[in-house]
Amino acid sequence: MSEGYSFAGYRLLPAQRLLLDQEQPVRLGSRALDLLVALVERAGEVIPSATLIERVWPKTVVAEDNLRVHIASLRKRLAEGRGDVRFIGNVPLRGYCFVAPVQSLGAEEPVRPVVSAAASVPAQSMGGRIIGRDGVVSSLEARLHEKGFVTLVGPGGMGKTTVALAVAEASSEQYTEPPCFVDLAPLSDGRLVPAALAAALGLTLPSEQPLPALYAAMRDRRLLVVLDNCEHVIGEAAALAMGLHRHVPSVRILATSREPLRVPGEWVQRLLPLELPPLAMPPTAAEALRYTAVQLLVERATASLDSFSLSDGDAQTAAEVCRRLDGIPLAIELAAARIPMFGIQGVATRLNDRFALLTRGPRTALPRHQTLRATLDWSHDCLEVDEQRLLRQLSVFKGAFTLEGAEAVAEADVVEVMSHLVDKSLVVAVDGHCYRLLDSTRAYAAEKLALSGDREATRWRHARYCLEQLRLDIAEDVEARLRRLEEVRAALDWAIGTDDDVELGITLTAAAAPLAIGLSQMTDFKGRVQLALSRVVSSGLEYSVEEALLQRALGDLLLHTEGAGEAMQEAFRRCHEVAGRLDDPELYVMAVGGLWVAAMARGDYEAAAAHCGQLAAMVSSDDARQRLARMQAQTACFAGDFEAAVPLAQQVLRDTVGCPDEPGVVFVDARVSMRIVLARVAMARGQTAEAASWAEEAVQVANELDHAMAVCYALAFAACPAAYRRGDLSSAEVYRQQLAAMSSRHGLGYYSRWAEGYGRLSCADLVVHDIADPRLRVELTTLRADALA
Repeated sequence: MSEGYSFAGYRLLPAQRLLLDQEQPVRLGSRALDLLVALVERAGEVIPSATLIERVWPKTVVAEDNLRVHIASLRKRLAEGRGDVRFIGNVPLRGYCFVAPVQSLGAEEPVRPVVSAAASVPAQSMGGRIIGRDGVVSSLEARLHEKGFVTLVGPGGMGKTTVALAVAEASSEQYTEPPCFVDLAPLSDGRLVPAALAAALGLTLPSEQPLPALYAAMRDRRLLVVLDNCEHVIGEAAALAMGLHRHVPSVRILATSREPLRVPGEWVQRLLPLELPPLAMPPTAAEALRYTAVQLLVERATASLDSFSLSDGDAQTAAEVCRRLDGIPLAIELAAARIPMFGIQGVATRLNDRFALLTRGPRTALPRHQTLRATLDWSHDCLEVDEQRLLRQLSVFKGAFTLEGAEAVAEADVVEVMSHLVDKSLVVAVDGHCYRLLDSTRAYAAEKLALSGDREATRWRHARYCLEQLRLDIAEDVEARLRRLEEVRAALDWAIGTDDDVELGITLTAAAAPLAIGLSQMTDFKGRVQLALSRVVSSGLEYSVEEALLQRALGDLLLHTEGAGEAMQEAFRRCHEVAGRLDDPELYVMAVGGLWVAAMARGDYEAAAAHCGQLAAMVSSDDARQRLARMQAQTACFAGDFEAAVPLAQQVLRDTVGCPDEPGVVFVDARVSMRIVLARVAMARGQTAEAASWAEEAVQVANELDHAMAVCYALAFAACPAAYRRGDLSSAEVYRQQLAAMSSRHGLGYYSRWAEGYGRLSCADLVVHDIADPRLRVELTTLRADALA
């Protein structure tokens, strides 16, 4: 439509003519003009999208996304949105309607559109409000202007098409023609890729040398070409994109794919998940909504249930749902659609069966985006056979894994295949040397593994790999050790939890127990150790090294979770009995160390000193002698032999070079335990300021070590009593609350009872505050603090 406003037998009425006068002439491409004519011919009537596609793209397979791009561009060309005038209305799930008045050139009266209220809904953007992608859209616009050829890469459901449509809409004014959107997903034959682009442009290609003809026809055109869903026709799509970039420099190419096209001139931009709240942060609703993943969940849930709002009580659950869905927009939207039925808590619970839960995508979505399983089916079906096999095998890993680990469970050289899976966005590279599967991908691949016949062998190799890693002397931080323990749990769930390889499960439990105790993972692992011990006799491992290790671990676990009861004493006694039958000096030293723990726990310091004497005749290495010195210092302290305790504790502190204690003998680092000894001696001697200083240092070191059990030990046996002894009741209450919170969080019931006991003592205030005489008030406060200490 150029000069004037009459076209195809119709003209716009004066209000619309006045509006268009601001941007004369209005230039439209052939497709846009065909679309406008189709709408105006049936002005006031809602025309289904399928009807418009058939009219404008006859005998051509075109996705609805293409129609949305052209509608958006047409609105901009008509300057829609200026003032109160609108031209094209959108009725969600039904179609489009020309809502401005028009007049047929052969009619006396204008055609006044009569539409339903639904048709007057303000025009929708192509994908609704896009959350968390503004920066990506702007970046892609800039990259396209600078580079000319960009591929947007990411896993299925990450929102690549949505972002590409947003880029096309946002940048349409930079080109002389509307964006050309080509959905390659319907193509079953890659040779049809050039024809799909030609059809979208309204071109006819010769059967001979079609690509040169296509490039020649596009040479003088300035537009954006979006090649969507390239992964299943990757070779042909790559060849077309490279040819366009090389031969038609006026055209900008934006491709979307689950893997890079890997051709000259391509600039790859990976689409990352939405922002997730940190795991350590228990957020309020306001804090959780600062993160785009939670924003999307709440907005889509509210769209389905207008009464929904995120409460502080549900904020942590919402964050956990988004984390378990890896911040993938499609998965989050599918989960949000289920909130009206199950509530946010119900959705979180049902994520263990996510493929049954996440099945209600929009009716207008492409089939592969209507369920989570369909999205993953699409990705899986694009893989080669060896890639599918490795993906299945990698599902046994609970968290991050190394290339070495992948080779162990696959029993093959997997470097090349792994690189393909990373390229295809099914495996995520972490920190350059580790890899992981997204949770949904892992669950899907695990289903495939269960159906493959290779599940048991793969799980066995994974369990053996976990056992070998536990036997290595690896220096790791707390996070790395937690990840290792998570892998062990997954292996144990298979090995001993399902009777698949009980003997391997028992051995693995025994090897992992020190790691679990050292990480204060008490409650869960106590049950695992008890389960392993219940299978010892039937597995033929009675009176074995494994039983001795398990009994020692059980004693430690019972002490810290339940206290010094009969079950704890029996576990340490049985450990000693089993070790005594085995010709293993190191194992026997460990067993005697268990008897020392049992004696200290029941307050039998004479027996504890005797056990130290036994160990003194047995140990020979420097490390063992240092551990013995710690035990002797603690025994002397609690027995009241302060003259022996102080120099022993000071010597151990001087000898300690920062290495934590070896699990299995003393689980509290010497830098903490020896400060506790010095604090308690100072308390007994009335040196309250010195006691408080040593206690504060013990808590600080324990916190720096990020060791929950050490923190509880320091609070219960040093910080709280030292504060009471000094009369600093406010500090005592702060320490008590820290002890209660830490012990509750980690299932350390023994220390929870200490916190409860201190709380009961503190609540009896002796009506000190009601006493008028300040001197008497101070005196009674001091006496009370001394009694509590």
